[in-house]
Amino acid sequence: MRVTMLVPPYVDHPVGGMTVYYEYANRLVARGHQVGVHHGWAPEIAQRFPKEALDGFVVPSRHWFSFDARVEVHHSVAYDVPGLPDADVLFNGAIVGSPRGKGVPTVLVQGLGFFSRDAEDRDFAPRGPKLCVSRALVGELLERGIPDDEVFYVPNGVDLSTFRLTRPLEDRPRRVAMLFHVLPVKGTDLGLEALERIRAAVPDVEAVLFGTDPRPPTLAPWIEYRHLPSRSALVEDVYNGSSVLMCPSRKEGFYLCGLEAMATGCAFASTRAGGMLDYSEHEVSALLSPVGDVDALSANVVRLLRDEPLRRRLATAGLSRAREFSWESTVDRLEAALLTSCNAARRRASA
Repeated sequence: MRVTMLVPPYVDHPVGGMTVYYEYANRLVARGHQVGVHHGWAPEIAQRFPKEALDGFVVPSRHWFSFDARVEVHHSVAYDVPGLPDADVLFNGAIVGSPRGKGVPTVLVQGLGFFSRDAEDRDFAPRGPKLCVSRALVGELLERGIPDDEVFYVPNGVDLSTFRLTRPLEDRPRRVAMLFHVLPVKGTDLGLEALERIRAAVPDVEAVLFGTDPRPPTLAPWIEYRHLPSRSALVEDVYNGSSVLMCPSRKEGFYLCGLEAMATGCAFASTRAGGMLDYSEHEVSALLSPVGDVDALSANVVRLLRDEPLRRRLATAGLSRAREFSWESTVDRLEAALLTSCNAARRRASA
């Protein structure tokens, strides 16, 4: 297959959603497919930016992600739609009008509600695969009336060679890790409130937050903060250096941090916010609480900090569960979905 991916302009720090596209690109070319990754804006969107903003667009000299040399990586202010190669698959094709001959318009659905319903419906309108990273998203698309033969479950994978246990479960400090994010849907405000309640119950608890934004000036001094940690620092210092990862989100398409943390031996305490339910089960591989219930979330973390056998049992189960989400199995699903959709498009064209 020839696959073209239209993605937003390059940013100079790791972004979970972009990492998924990049992993797909590397792993598809490793299977013999041709892949091009095109960074930029749709032309009509680029026209809305002031000239000085576009002048500041810089092609990176060094990327934070290591692309396979066979992936064609392009950077521009706006996508050159006529110049896109003829392809079988065009990720995010709806944003440039799904031009004929450029590939079956394909949508990677990593979450819903970040854009207006009208904008989402426009993206989903062209016939082609909608690749949902969680079963919750599959259900939401089917409820919206998307034909079931266009909806595919393709969960995110985790790089098990990188995200792995390096510090024994019994040698973990009473330390709680949490992603810091400014989007309200991520529930950082709820998480900070929960941390204070946890500290009141377990005075010697430590906490470490990590994120792409600088340390918030209002963050309590007792809470550590890791700004843009490298992947090795995230694995070794944050995940392997903690006993628990806490997720206070209000809604999640998948929540890759949870799966990464489980793969490194963190016990997982989370709200029931959507995507994480695909890899976490209450009292089996995690402790889960209702969305918005700070009391229940903080109580679950306190349980894990006080009950060592429970923490180790759930962390061990989490390690086993995470191994089921390898990138290899994910790309198997991806490849099958794309081939099925391409074959269906050919049958429609010849009918």
